[in-house]
Amino acid sequence: MLRLLTLFVFLVLFASPLSATPSLDPALHERIGLVTTDKGRYAPGDTATARITLRSSNAPFRGTLVATLFRNAEEIAQGRRSVEIDAEAVVAEFPFIVPPSDLRGYRIDVTLVDANGRSVDQAFGSVDVQSGALPTRFPRQCWISRWGEDIDAAALLDSQVAWRCNTVQAYANYYRPELAPPPELASWPSLPNRTVSRATIRSVIAAAHARGLPVLFFQGTGEAYDDFLRRSTGPSLDQGSFVRACSVARPCTEADLDRSPALPDNWTRYGWQADHLDLFDLCSPGWQAHLLSKSIKPMLDQFGFDGWQADTLGPPAGPRYDLTGQLRDPGACLSAFTSSAQDYLGKPVVVNTVSGWHLADVARDGSQPILYRETWNFDSPSFAALDAITTGIRRDTSRAIVQPAYLQRALATNCARNTAQPGSCAVNLASPLLATALIASAGSTLMNHMDDGCIATGVFIEGYHLPCPPPVTDALLRYKNFEVAYQPMLRDGVTASPLPCALADGTSSASAPAAGHIDLMSRAKPGFQICQVVNLAGIATDRWTDMDGTMPAPTPATDLAMILHYSGAPVQPGTNRLWWASPDMNNGAATDLAYVTGSDAGGNFVRFTLPRLAYWAMIVLETPGLADSDLHANPYEPLSGATFSTAANGIGVADGIAIAACCGRWARFATLQFGETTPRHVHIAYRAEATAQLTLRLDGPTGPVIAVCPLVAPGGEADCPVSGAQGLHDLHIAFDGADIHLQALQFAR
Repeated sequence: MLRLLTLFVFLVLFASPLSATPSLDPALHERIGLVTTDKGRYAPGDTATARITLRSSNAPFRGTLVATLFRNAEEIAQGRRSVEIDAEAVVAEFPFIVPPSDLRGYRIDVTLVDANGRSVDQAFGSVDVQSGALPTRFPRQCWISRWGEDIDAAALLDSQVAWRCNTVQAYANYYRPELAPPPELASWPSLPNRTVSRATIRSVIAAAHARGLPVLFFQGTGEAYDDFLRRSTGPSLDQGSFVRACSVARPCTEADLDRSPALPDNWTRYGWQADHLDLFDLCSPGWQAHLLSKSIKPMLDQFGFDGWQADTLGPPAGPRYDLTGQLRDPGACLSAFTSSAQDYLGKPVVVNTVSGWHLADVARDGSQPILYRETWNFDSPSFAALDAITTGIRRDTSRAIVQPAYLQRALATNCARNTAQPGSCAVNLASPLLATALIASAGSTLMNHMDDGCIATGVFIEGYHLPCPPPVTDALLRYKNFEVAYQPMLRDGVTASPLPCALADGTSSASAPAAGHIDLMSRAKPGFQICQVVNLAGIATDRWTDMDGTMPAPTPATDLAMILHYSGAPVQPGTNRLWWASPDMNNGAATDLAYVTGSDAGGNFVRFTLPRLAYWAMIVLETPGLADSDLHANPYEPLSGATFSTAANGIGVADGIAIAACCGRWARFATLQFGETTPRHVHIAYRAEATAQLTLRLDGPTGPVIAVCPLVAPGGEADCPVSGAQGLHDLHIAFDGADIHLQALQFAR
């Protein structure tokens, strides 16, 4: 959420009607209505059931439905089924046993052929494979904001699965921000006075869990209703964040508390539960204890939520003070508070660093399972600024990133007020596709779907949103399925590469995204060199949020001559595959490209032609080395391929893994598969200039400690006992005490 909510109270009064489960555009898909799955994600080896809806037909149709499971360009399995379509729609199901490897994405290619073997329709879906209580490698959150007694939980969650959500954010169902409801209360009003039913919360959570989706309880980190003092249920005034310096001569009152939002009139005029929200100091131990014990933990315990979605309102508008008059940054403890809250709650916490508020603290020092950064037109207005968000986060952490954002908000405001141009009140296609492509290409994901609607165009999720015409819904379904199908090529171990991909006209991945140009992003992971291509040609503005909903489609391109540099041993046509895929073309399929090899001052390269570019295309070169894009590192073999903290001046790779570092710096080894049993010890060979220490942690610089290794100068070898390392994890190694030259590291059972 955000402080600047001035216009949006009005919008909540005119909420969009609930829509049905999304469907493909009938103008583009005469026969296939939707391709989805029975769950939002699966564990390795699970049975994933593809569900294909076939539209009703005026004339009887007889044919064969073919569903094929692909991983990149490799066919994994296929099912065929005879179908008969008459006046009623048909849902055909295809069960696939997914392979036993974790952290995968698969594309479901669906083709309907008639009795003569002629293809009459095609569409595609996807399968998300990632284990764990919370999907932390490829998270894709969606909101649910309707909690009335009339909600069909099963249909609502089927819609979220169709939008490829794998985590539900349970929005706007709290009793009061500072208090959980009494356990005997069957229902209560939300802040904008909508009914929240206890039974509905329970049914939504049950339906989500049945579909493999965890549910996070949405609640702010520092808010209370404005009547909290009169209720005498806590918190206390001395825990507040004040807009002026309080003093004995001029003590502060509730009226001096920071509040949100700043409105020309109060919320109660619209029938809301409070005039405003009072804000509190996140560094106050009393406030922390009250919020966790009286609000967050009781809600998690009463309903079985899977974690806390910790919201903030972003940076304050000016200086803030505590009750004694001391200048305070109310968010200085955001990272530490929400990290430690996980221990108290026994469940994960995801914190919203609105507009990057204390994002660096959370990225560098926090132990939250993912990064969540609400992005706005005013904090990151341009295509280049949008791309820079993920780049900046990657300097501090390898954790997955989710970016909620609201597009075309000015148009939505005008439509809610009935002041828009006739016929303009619908989502414009270009900006959501380009935002999705740019954010995904950079290694993050755009969060933009709510309830069973299309995309969020207003800050109040339960409020008014622009409707999506069928072509927009169709395109966004393709884009979300594309993200899932190729998620190992987009996230989790994919890093920015200094090796350029370039067009023949000189456009290179060294340039930042800019309106009017084709954007190229060079990426790499072991065994793959990747070029993301996003088409901004013909776009006159770099304002990606498209506030007035008028962004045109980019100018299509054909036969683009390209060069992609790569590292390692030379590739060979016929041995090393080069392929491309696009959500805009070829039913999302990975399609081989012919290439020739060469070299120049930049090193080895392949030269090829990209046949077409509408909005987004991905080019992948399979380089010598790992044959499997998702091959996880084996910790029981010598480790290599570390990435390093940006603060580590002088840290780097020499021979072996050879890391020279000191004093609070860290190195990361991605996706180690420890297996079902913890290794007995870790063997280390090193040189040290003085007594030093290595601390080995899982999944982050502040994650669980699995080993502590004291090291003595001048060096040698050491075996350190290990505890608590099972399953799939990143390994972070912190260096303290002196410069350490780490020559070898290997775990042993």
